[in-house]
Amino acid sequence: MTKYPKREWQRGLGVCQVCGREFAKTGQNHIYCSRACLLRSKQDFCECGNLKRKTSTTCPSCHLGRADAYSTKRECAYCGLEFVVYNSTLIHNSATFCSADCYHKSQQGQRRPNAAYSIAKWWREHPEERERRRQVGKKRAENPAWIRRVSSFGASNPMWRGGISQRGYTGFHQKLKDRIRERDNYVCQLCGRTEEELKYRLSIHHINFDKGDNQGENLIALCKACNSRINTDREKWTKHFQEQIASISGSGQQSIIIAAAGCVA
Repeated sequence: MTKYPKREWQRGLGVCQVCGREFAKTGQNHIYCSRACLLRSKQDFCECGNLKRKTSTTCPSCHLGRADAYSTKRECAYCGLEFVVYNSTLIHNSATFCSADCYHKSQQGQRRPNAAYSIAKWWREHPEERERRRQVGKKRAENPAWIRRVSSFGASNPMWRGGISQRGYTGFHQKLKDRIRERDNYVCQLCGRTEEELKYRLSIHHINFDKGDNQGENLIALCKACNSRINTDREKWTKHFQEQIASISGSGQQSIIIAAAGCVA
């Protein structure tokens, strides 16, 4: 703290330690002419004397003056104009376009031929994969069953099951599903994984693939993967699960099945 001669104290004058302006003191320890100078004294200043920015080591004026030192000039990939981008931006951004407008215009079909060229180039560089795909297509083209399968719809398709996918569920409510999960101990009855391992609730499958038959002996708990897997050979899986349900009934859990059947509304 600056000490002043006694005669200066008698006049009540002082010199501000920040701006250097002379001011009338109202107290012996006053060394700033205003509250603004007091606040400025607690902040950092740039080499030029101006106040620094909070997130920078320089003031705004010096920051703009030194922009060339930490920025790069790029050419827009769409319009060709030159623009400036900070080097810190290039760490996580390629900065290919000068604006968002140029980026969106570049995605509207003007540059699509480049994508087709890249795909063609990839196939030229991977002849073994191209040959493998060609053989697969040739084999399928010579298979009459495959041709019928992909070229027929509705009842003419060999996978047709009478339009059962369009039928809705009746009486298949949440209370019934919870009882089936409880009966099966919250374990997939095909792969053996639990709900705790899967991190989701098990699906309830209709054994005979009839969505209207919601009796307990026609329902079983399966994970999502197994529920999709059994849609191929339906007769095989129907027989498999019917035998499994019969074994559950013979092991003393028939009461649970009956209780589940009683939930059907």
